[in-house]
Formats: sequence, C-alpha cells, structure tokens
Amino acid sequence: MDLSLNRRNNLMLLYAQHKAKYIKKHPEDSGVGLDLAFAVRLQIAKSSLSSMKSGSRQIGVKLARQFEANFNMPSGWMDEPRLEPVVPKDTDLMRFLKLSMRAYEAADQDRRQAMISELQDELSCHL
Repeated sequence: MDLSLNRRNNLMLLYAQHKAKYIKKHPEDSGVGLDLAFAVRLQIAKSSLSSMKSGSRQIGVKLARQFEANFNMPSGWMDEPRLEPVVPKDTDLMRFLKLSMRAYEAADQDRRQAMISELQDELSCHL
C-alpha cells in the first residue's frame, strides 16, 4: 500500500474517532458543524478536508506531520498501514452508499431504525 492511501485511510480513522466524540458532545447538531470542527482541529480549510476525504487531494508529508501533532500521534503514524477500508469500485454502488449515508445522517433515531429494518427486510427477500 502506498503512502497516500495510508494517509487517507488514517485521516478517515481520525475522522471516525472525531465524529464519535463530536456527536456525543453535540447531540443536537445535525452534523453540519462536524466537518468544520474537524478541519479546525487539523488546521486546514474545510474544502481541503473534503478533497482529502474524497481522495481527490493527497496528503503530503508536511500535512501528515501537522495532523499527527494535532492529534498527539507519534511522527510517522499517518504513514503506517492499517486495516484497509473497503472502497467499492462500482460507481452506482458508491452513489448508493453516499446517498444512504446522507439519508441516515440526516434522519432522527427512529427513522434510522426504520431504514435499517427496511433494508434488512429487503435483503431477507433475496436470500
């Protein structure tokens, strides 16, 4: 695995950790402030964060060290391989997953449970 993929994967790991803490601290926030708060912690623009999350912008050495320092990680942590997330190659599947994530994040807890149940019911019909 190359360094750019390691750095992106590790950025997403830091993002997931940040998101879990943010949601606990700001349960009333619909997620609008999540990316901005993460970008502020990384000391980068929100648009840069979006580009890095999507993979359209690589994370260079200087930014990798900056992110490590901001999250109290040892130097080189961003470069180390971790478990590789599954990234679908199918563009329709990616579009479906992105839309599903947006719908899930925008829904309240009751609607989230209903969406999960609907998907489970649909899946059980095809197995």
